[in-house]
Amino acid sequence: MPHQFDGLTAIVTGSTTGIGYAIARALLDRGARVLCNSRSSDWEGPDLTTQYDDAAYLRADVTVPGEAADLARAAVERWGRVDILVNNAGVTRQIAHDDLASATDEVWTAMLQGNVLGAWHMVQECAPLMQQQGWRQHHQHHLDRRGGTQG
Repeated sequence: MPHQFDGLTAIVTGSTTGIGYAIARALLDRGARVLCNSRSSDWEGPDLTTQYDDAAYLRADVTVPGEAADLARAAVERWGRVDILVNNAGVTRQIAHDDLASATDEVWTAMLQGNVLGAWHMVQECAPLMQQQGWRQHHQHHLDRRGGTQG
């Protein structure tokens, strides 16, 4: 019986831990080929590349345009296409409500680079590839990490 994503190639940023790891595993379980990614190579759970033949890993910082390009290029070189982009990589900082002074320009810059520019760099690299493949609707998903508060 064919799987839902047989023959499709996905890039999942920030996929060695948390939600990204779960998404990468779910895509692999449903037949997709998945390029996993993080800024470090630390896996929260078992290394997916040792469990699935259709999983690969590339360490890259998507906030750096050239490294985002490396991710897209790696998927195309390995599998010939990019069908699904899941922008999961992100940055958060816990800042106490009574310590707003710690929300410095450096903190804001890091969050904007990690949560906005990183996703944008990946869209810039993957959308043209998807268009060349004839996709009319791009399969791109952007996840938002939000810091919680303790009451």
